[in-house]
Amino acid sequence: MTNTALHVVFTLSAAGSLREGLAIAGRNEEVVGLQDDWSQGPLDNTDLNARLDVVEDLLEIEIDQDDRTSIEIFWQKALNPTHPRIVWLSQWSTMEYCGFLEWLRRNGDAAFNLVNLTDHSLPDPRTPGITSPVQCVSLVRGELFAKYALWDRAITPDRQSLSNWASLWEQLRTENAPLRVMTPEGLVSAQIDYFDKQLLKHATNDWAFDRSLVGQVLGDMMVESFRERGVFQCGDLVLFARVHALVERGALEGLGDPYARDFKVRLPVLHPAMRGESGQ
Repeated sequence: MTNTALHVVFTLSAAGSLREGLAIAGRNEEVVGLQDDWSQGPLDNTDLNARLDVVEDLLEIEIDQDDRTSIEIFWQKALNPTHPRIVWLSQWSTMEYCGFLEWLRRNGDAAFNLVNLTDHSLPDPRTPGITSPVQCVSLVRGELFAKYALWDRAITPDRQSLSNWASLWEQLRTENAPLRVMTPEGLVSAQIDYFDKQLLKHATNDWAFDRSLVGQVLGDMMVESFRERGVFQCGDLVLFARVHALVERGALEGLGDPYARDFKVRLPVLHPAMRGESGQ
C-alpha cells in the first residue's frame, strides 16, 4: 500500500476547494470528486449508464459520454484500497450524504478514515470573529482547509455508525424513490414533486425569469430551513425540471422557450369570465 493519501469527496466543487487547500499546505495528495448526484434518481440499478439514462429523463438533461467516463473513473479510484483513503462528508448536503452512503455500500469492509464535518463549526470568512456551523464540504474555502488542517480531523468511523449508515441506505434503496431529502428526522425518501410547493410559493402573477424563481427556492434552503445555516437539499437542475413540469400541468404559465435563458413564468391569470367579471 502506498503511504500517499487519497481524498474522496462527493461534489466537484468540494474537490476543487480541497485541492486548493492541499496545495496551500504543500501536501501532494490526490483528490477525486463525484459528479453523480445520488440524492436523485433510482437506487436499485447500479449499472452506471442505465441509472444515468433515468436521471436524464427525470431532470430533462443530457449527460454526455465524457461525464459518464469521469464518473466511472471516480469509482475506480475511490474504491481502490491500496491508498490510505480520507473520505469527506457533511450530512447537511443531500448530494454529499447520499454519495457517501453509496460509496460506503460499495466499499464493503475496506478500511478508510472519515472527516465528518456535519457537527463542526468554522470561522465565517465573511464575518470576522463569528464561528458558524459548516454547511457542506463543497462550501469550505481552500484556505480554510489549510489554515485549520481539517484533514487532521480524520478518524476511523466506529462500527455502530457504519451499521446505522448501511441500514439507512438499504432502506432508501428498497424504497427507491426519485429523491432523497433531509428532514428533522433525518434523510428520507421523497417524490419528484417534493419541491413544487416551494416553487409555487415564490411564483407571482407577474412574469419572472425561471432562474430567478429557482434561485429564490435555493436561497430559502439556506435561511428558512429547520437548521441554522440551512440544508443543501438539491441542485438547480431538479428545480428547473419541476418548473417545466408545473408549466406542463398548468400550475404555472410559461413565456418563451423553456430551455432558453429568457424563459419566464408566472401564476396562471384567470380569464375574467372565470372570476365572475364582465371583462369590460
